[in-house]
Amino acid sequence: LKHYAPHTDSPKHHYALIYYVNDADGATVLFDDDKNIIQEVEPKRGRILLFNGAILHGGGIPKTTNRCVVNFNIDFTGPGIYNANDKGYILI
Repeated sequence: LKHYAPHTDSPKHHYALIYYVNDADGATVLFDDDKNIIQEVEPKRGRILLFNGAILHGGGIPKTTNRCVVNFNIDFTGPGIYNANDKGYILI
């Protein structure tokens, strides 16, 4: 098993933000709607991944190191900047 099952964190319109606390193995994997891998993001200390929460994703399973992340789900249920068709991501 390389990663956990593809999922979303909430049925609400939201953006997901993952802050990587440490360098580790076990990439965060982003999937298209057919569960094909579209991107793998390696955990690097201080890295931030921001993406539309409707994108299926799964945490990689570390083999050699502990993986520590802080996950935020930013709720945009009211009018504003949320774009339900946004399939991109930002890696900082």
